[in-house]
Amino acid sequence: MNLRLLVLCLVMGLVVGCASHIRSDGSLINQSPSIGDSSQVEAQAHRIESGDLLEITVYENPDLSAKIRVPEDGFLPFPLLGNIQVTGMTALELDSMITQDLGERYILNPQVTVVITEYRQRSIYVTGEVRKPGGYAYEIGLTVRKAVSLAGGFTEKALKSKITLTRIVDGTEITMPVDIDDVVQVEDIITVGRSFF
Repeated sequence: MNLRLLVLCLVMGLVVGCASHIRSDGSLINQSPSIGDSSQVEAQAHRIESGDLLEITVYENPDLSAKIRVPEDGFLPFPLLGNIQVTGMTALELDSMITQDLGERYILNPQVTVVITEYRQRSIYVTGEVRKPGGYAYEIGLTVRKAVSLAGGFTEKALKSKITLTRIVDGTEITMPVDIDDVVQVEDIITVGRSFF
């Protein structure tokens, strides 16, 4: 009798623990990223743009699953649903919309996953005392350290403690000092200072 009670308690604990990570449609919910993981936060907050590559999966419906690049007009051709406006939405918002629309009209409890697998080609710029100054492809979570690495690393004359970042904020160009592990944004200009010794 006590063994049955113990097993029942263990099973209930597992069900309650897992339930917090399951949507009402049975699909898994991504757990919240840690505070220090800005790349995951940025990826979740990313608004879909033309040129982004989306992977849309509808569980047990391979004919509805596809990898599709968002056209310039922002309307994505999707089986059964026609052309849907996707620009300006997050992947989670698009996931919810497709799930709802398919569920209301075509599929009982659809399980949809939307992942942005590639972002529109955007750039950051690295200048100053790096081996290969120039423009480089931006990716979510890119840090100053990674950007300098893309630019071939520091030159012998680089002053690693004097790195600045120039960014347009509300139409105004702002230049500020940055740390090597700071995260950069699209169109940022990173300048590595020169040592005079």
